[in-house]
Amino acid sequence: MRVLVYEWACAGGYKAAPEILGEGYAMMSAVAEDFTRVAEVAVSLDPALACVSPLSTSVAAASLGEAIRSFSPDYALVIAPESAGALKALVEEVLDSGVASLNCSPEAIELCGDKQRTIEEARRAGLATPFSTAVSTLEAPQRPLWLPAVAKPIDGVGCEGLYLVRDRLELLKALKLIRQAGWQEAVVQEYIKGANMSVSLIAQRGEAKAYTVNSQFISLAPPPRASSYKGGYTPVKLPKAREAAKAAEHLCKSIRGLKGYIGVDIVLAEEPYIIEVNPRLTTSYIGMRLVLEQNPAKAMLAERTPTPKLRGHSAFRKLQLRRKPKLRAHIAAPPGSKQAIVAVWAPTLPEALAELKRIST
Repeated sequence: MRVLVYEWACAGGYKAAPEILGEGYAMMSAVAEDFTRVAEVAVSLDPALACVSPLSTSVAAASLGEAIRSFSPDYALVIAPESAGALKALVEEVLDSGVASLNCSPEAIELCGDKQRTIEEARRAGLATPFSTAVSTLEAPQRPLWLPAVAKPIDGVGCEGLYLVRDRLELLKALKLIRQAGWQEAVVQEYIKGANMSVSLIAQRGEAKAYTVNSQFISLAPPPRASSYKGGYTPVKLPKAREAAKAAEHLCKSIRGLKGYIGVDIVLAEEPYIIEVNPRLTTSYIGMRLVLEQNPAKAMLAERTPTPKLRGHSAFRKLQLRRKPKLRAHIAAPPGSKQAIVAVWAPTLPEALAELKRIST
């Protein structure tokens, strides 16, 4: 069995979006390593990365079509942003080639890539959501909007173009910045005070199982400062974490075409509030795989989603390297880049966080 892992940034997309290369490389190398336990694996790399890559897997062409033709995979997993339809187009290319896709369907990707449609889908499923509306970035909103709020691109990824706005002036500044970054439409959502969480799920045949509930280290900032995602830890064992997992499972079962790994962003307040659905691998996979007793890549290939078994805790964090790191299994750094992701495992959460702090400093 052959599996192709195609990560958009590592295949050349980093030239247009260098800020996501570190996370992309870490996700690609982690999932490729997991697939190597059950299959022959190749990854697509830009030539500038391929010539110095420390990865032990085979390297395929940076072009998805060429990689499929040269490697002849049985399955392909695409990791890419939903922005501007990139993920959808690549998955359609996989399907058109006749290769079995380990991704969600193009229709599900399109739905989840639109943050407002996702919120509306969650409401129809009876789940709690923030008040939310889509607005044009080309003109000032005419109707009153709730404040404080979060403004973000309609199909952005991560904390890209994400701003905390506390008054109308900040809202106008945020929309201007989002417009200057290339978006004509944004989403303005009520700010929910609570704990930033994500749920990592694996879905097959209409059945979605939550594998871990993850804490997210997110720094929200007003314009013009940039908000940022810094990492997180897993699993979260708060009493309400199970409620978050159930809400994510219910939502994923209600969206036709979700398949494989899915990440659901949630704010945990008096109840779990659905924020968005990521129909693809997310950075939390890097931590999730360390606490699972079974191989998550094998679960993506299974006909039915196996029940997860967890052990210990993992903490992970984005780093900007000041110097070339010593080789450590828990540091994933793209060749020639100062971006890196560090992930650690320990029996207890305090031990994991302490080890993460030690390595990060």
